[in-house]
Amino acid sequence: MNHPANAYRALHRPGAGLPGTVFRGAVFWGIVLICGVCPALAQQEESSPSVIRLELSQRCIRQAQMVLDQMQDPIPEQAVQGMVLLQHAHRLDPENAETCRLLIEAAELAGDSAAVRSALKQYVKLRPDDDVAQLKLIEQLVTDQQTLDKRMAMLARLLDSPGSDRFSDALRSRLAFRLALMHQEQGGFEAYRKRLKQALSLDSTNKAAAYQAYSELVDRGGSIQQIAAALFTLFNADPADPYTHAMLGDMLLGCGQYQAALDWYESAGKIAEANRTGLSPQVAQSMILAMWGAGQTDRALSFLEYMTGVTPEGPSAEPTDASDEDQLSGPRIEATRGGDQTEGNGSMQAAEDVEPALIPFELQAIHTVLLDHAAQAERAERAAGKLVDQLRQAIEDGDDKTTWQINLAWTCLLLNRHLDIAGQTVEDLLAEPGGKEDPVVRSLVGWLKLRRGESDAAREHLAELAEDDPFSRLGLCLIEDDAMEPEQRVRLLNAVVNDTPATLVGLIALDRLRTLQNQPTWRKDYRRVAGLFEQIPETLRRIAEEPFSYVLLNVTMPARRQYGYLQPIDVELELRNVSRVPLGVGPNSTLPARLMVFASATALDSQPLPGIAPIVVDLHRRLRLEPNESLRVPMRLDGGYLGVLLDMQSTRTLRISALFMLNPALGPTGGFTPGVLGMRRSLRGIVRDPLRVDVEEIDARLAAFAGPDSLEHLGVMSFLLHFSAVVPDEQIEKSQAIVSAVVQQFRIMPQMRRAWLIAQLPSSENTHQRYMSFLNKAVADGSELVQMLLISRLITEPDSSLMNAAMRSDNPSVREFAIRQKAIRQAVQDQEPVDPLDTESGGPPDVADQKENLMNAEESPVAPSSQSQTP
Repeated sequence: MNHPANAYRALHRPGAGLPGTVFRGAVFWGIVLICGVCPALAQQEESSPSVIRLELSQRCIRQAQMVLDQMQDPIPEQAVQGMVLLQHAHRLDPENAETCRLLIEAAELAGDSAAVRSALKQYVKLRPDDDVAQLKLIEQLVTDQQTLDKRMAMLARLLDSPGSDRFSDALRSRLAFRLALMHQEQGGFEAYRKRLKQALSLDSTNKAAAYQAYSELVDRGGSIQQIAAALFTLFNADPADPYTHAMLGDMLLGCGQYQAALDWYESAGKIAEANRTGLSPQVAQSMILAMWGAGQTDRALSFLEYMTGVTPEGPSAEPTDASDEDQLSGPRIEATRGGDQTEGNGSMQAAEDVEPALIPFELQAIHTVLLDHAAQAERAERAAGKLVDQLRQAIEDGDDKTTWQINLAWTCLLLNRHLDIAGQTVEDLLAEPGGKEDPVVRSLVGWLKLRRGESDAAREHLAELAEDDPFSRLGLCLIEDDAMEPEQRVRLLNAVVNDTPATLVGLIALDRLRTLQNQPTWRKDYRRVAGLFEQIPETLRRIAEEPFSYVLLNVTMPARRQYGYLQPIDVELELRNVSRVPLGVGPNSTLPARLMVFASATALDSQPLPGIAPIVVDLHRRLRLEPNESLRVPMRLDGGYLGVLLDMQSTRTLRISALFMLNPALGPTGGFTPGVLGMRRSLRGIVRDPLRVDVEEIDARLAAFAGPDSLEHLGVMSFLLHFSAVVPDEQIEKSQAIVSAVVQQFRIMPQMRRAWLIAQLPSSENTHQRYMSFLNKAVADGSELVQMLLISRLITEPDSSLMNAAMRSDNPSVREFAIRQKAIRQAVQDQEPVDPLDTESGGPPDVADQKENLMNAEESPVAPSSQSQTP
């Protein structure tokens, strides 16, 4: 059934939507026709839908949802069954655009490209303002072209024809980007760059195009200023991406702007934490270097030891200084025997039975230097010993032996420890073929002389390499004698720092420069890069901390809060860009478009009601929102499992509450919280009045089966069906009277009524037994819709005789539907899912969190609105 895990999976499934959301009004479809992309659509038969048609359409949608949600991982049979039911729902209510959206998703799951295309055409006809659907339809039509040349010609026609301005700029930007990639594939690099530039000029929020431009500059060796400008463009395309923040930090770290880099790394960590995700250990290592370069060596040491779980006594469950815990956010790397690094989950718990504590090679070297900075000589010696053991083990393992030998010699000499091991390793390297001519080995020889106190020999050796090798240049500066003027020493150190600002060598040179009471003089291009990034507004840097500066979620509904039985509970969801810049919408963009709805109902008689699984709503109707622009999505709150609950509790007064969570993130304990730019809104005080039907009036009410198609009469019919299923045995005559009336009326009812009765029939063993004669007639019914609705419900019935009868139907479509349903039934039995409306099981695990979420929902601020539904 609809597990919260199933709903969470839908957050990452393209096209996921909400059953029951209804769009009204016929609109002109002028999207692709202007360029002659697709033929005219056949006009569908127009009619004014009756109440029963609309309600039956909703029941088909709901039943499709039940079929698709039977298991956490849908099988192909489920997708096909859901698609068939949604097709019937669309025929019943052809103006319901959301049905088409659901049909698109089901067809994609079923792998039916023709059905996807058909549903897309119908949906775009109803909603030509939906950029996302327009783009998907065009991509379908382009893919249909058999050759790359034809696809390119079609895209060029769409972009360059006189009517192309009817497309939104954001949509045209995506088309231009796709065409650019096709030109690149054919080797037309001039046309590729032209279309890529067009894509970026049409829409600055086109993140894929911005990343392509950035990657191309990096690959072809652009200047640091060009790469920085491209990275700046990428950041503007999506300022909520933590990895872009980290990339900005990397760029600034490589330019020696340590404090600025640290600020960006920290903002990346905050965004990742808000989304309940982690950053890579490489980002954490860069943060340590940035702290060191910014002069925060104590903090860098504390953060490194927290991140790795290493303390003076080895792996520990607590940071060195508990007061620094708030400053130690970042990915945790557990110490491992082999030094492999794994991304942690932010937990304070360290790995068990880890000794000795070995951390990645680069971090172990940094750790040793930082311990020296902190005047912890004994710990530094132990750390260096572990590093040497780690490197010697790598050499013995024979994996790229020469590289590990160089690393061993380099670290020993740089840290000025284990010089005997370093000396032997250098001798081994010199003995290798070409070792004496290798500039790296020659530099190591000079350093070895330096560490042994042979100053003159070291100077002579390193001076030959210093012009091209920062490592040798640093070695010259470390020779402690008067042969070098202070100004020359400062100049050489400054050159080392400028050449390698983000490495251990560069930071050691920076420390020595500061010891000489000097600060580095950075290159002009470094300063220009820093100036470029200083133009980024502070609010963009603080995006995780100021979500209300970017996005606003409003949930509104009609002024009335009291509804009769079967009266639709409609709400409108509004997503608004309240920032001063245009923002992309949807997956892999700035503004989140996925929303989770937690609905609950309580009865005035205080008797418990079953829990309701959350529903995922996809708001992705636009590719981009301008400042203060909104997109609005209507939704029927009782269109999913809440509607099932309301049907089951027809004679009770219910109070309904709903929590709407934008950008839900799954927490470590299984509950949901808003991610970055996410927020919560709540609706309360909605009352659903009961049906006023006394048991004593049952006989008189049976006439309602032949009544008009009104909500009142439909409500009475629904009540009688549910009442007959639960009436106690001592009143079995009442139940039998209702069943007889249903069977009698079923013969003469029109198809819509028969199908609606099947869709309303409760599913339980008791119902199956009492309505057997009725069900047999439904199986033999001549209406395909009636039989399919019945078959889709048989998944919960214990008796397979009805299923077998359906599989012998004269209608091939019905037979095929029944065969698939039987396969679903078998898969469900193997999985044993949790029913979200099962009172005994208490609903799925996460549903228990709804009450707490609803209790806390009123803490979320809500923008003033004349129709605000937040209490």
